[in-house]
Amino acid sequence: MHLFLQNRKAERCARRRGAVSSLFDDVDELLVKAHKQALRARQYVESVECAEFFDARANALVAVRRSEINHFFLLNVTLDDLGPISSQLSSLKRLNVLDGRTWPWSVSLADFLTVYEVLDTPSLFLHYLFQRVPLNDERGLRVFDELDLVMRYLEQSLFTRPGNASQEATVLIGSHTGELDKYFFRREQGLVATKPARKVHPELTKLLSAIENLPSDAAASCIFALLDCDEETRETIGNRIEQAEIQTRADGDSHSLTLVFKDEGFVLLLANDLRDWTNDRAASWARWSTTRHGVDRAVVIVWKYPLSSGVVRTWLFE
Repeated sequence: MHLFLQNRKAERCARRRGAVSSLFDDVDELLVKAHKQALRARQYVESVECAEFFDARANALVAVRRSEINHFFLLNVTLDDLGPISSQLSSLKRLNVLDGRTWPWSVSLADFLTVYEVLDTPSLFLHYLFQRVPLNDERGLRVFDELDLVMRYLEQSLFTRPGNASQEATVLIGSHTGELDKYFFRREQGLVATKPARKVHPELTKLLSAIENLPSDAAASCIFALLDCDEETRETIGNRIEQAEIQTRADGDSHSLTLVFKDEGFVLLLANDLRDWTNDRAASWARWSTTRHGVDRAVVIVWKYPLSSGVVRTWLFE
């Protein structure tokens, strides 16, 4: 009996060693090698004026101009689900598997499709990545499912600045997917299903949609500045946009809104107008506002009345 138990114990240890070995093989194949390939692609794009990509038959797929890129996100979409490893890449840095200098967003295909469906505008999707990727640096963060992070983002945003999650104390992101599970369950049953969504005022949504179509380098920064605000502030901005539209319709004059974010060091300036704005006019407003409020940056967003026209201009002054 003693020999039998020893053999069973040896078998269990061997299986555990095999499981760990298999796990490292999966991580190396699905994450590490893919990440290195993404880094090579980024290096290629940065090294030439126009990067061209082809399929295996030498058919041209896409051409990317370096001058049109101001930020890179490295996405690693896997067919297999790596579980909490994907959402806690800092553990791989401690194991010397990833260097931690440039993090990817590693996500299973199933979760990626869910995120794509729920964050159904370019603004929300890019803003989620903007907040999500830096969380890989947070050693104190414990999260077991990417979709928990997505739902937390919809409910209250993620940690907006690196270091907000404690490096010493453990910050646990629990289950937030109840509403999401209910949505998919009802949809599969053919019932009316309300998709989880981030609460954004309709007028602010219109403004974000207009900014998304701009080729301006400042457009993304302006979108992030608006979405970084908490729910109460976003509601205030939406209400003020609505009021400005009503007042302009009544008096034919332009109306503006100024919001100061001392902690982040910038001022947000919004206005509607019947006239065209020049760079000099926006710069003058930005200089006056940053000096008055003692901040370093100004985000200026001006739309041509009415907002439904979709004509908007953005500037970022630092």
